[in-house]
Amino acid sequence: MTVATNQALETIYGEVKRHEACLAKVERSAFRVERDIFGSLLAESRAIGHDLENVMIERNMSPDQIDIPSANQTVTPHSLIDQRNKIRDSYAAAIADFTTQSSV
Repeated sequence: MTVATNQALETIYGEVKRHEACLAKVERSAFRVERDIFGSLLAESRAIGHDLENVMIERNMSPDQIDIPSANQTVTPHSLIDQRNKIRDSYAAAIADFTTQSSV
């Protein structure tokens, strides 16, 4: 992740934090299996967010000033999958952007 541009980091961080907020809404399910699955995904998202915060701090960026996309929609399995796909695509774009601009 140290190769991503600051703009790419901001985008990925915003998407991860939005996903984290949505997972936090559904993590308190009445069903144990759902709580376990969503809790595990939430922990994973928080760990990714924490790692991104550390990278941004190393670059003298302030995670507190990053715009987090709105999470006002109803949380559904489809919306969670879409969010995870956006995160994956943002990572891929950051890597592709770096490799096309570098001499690697």
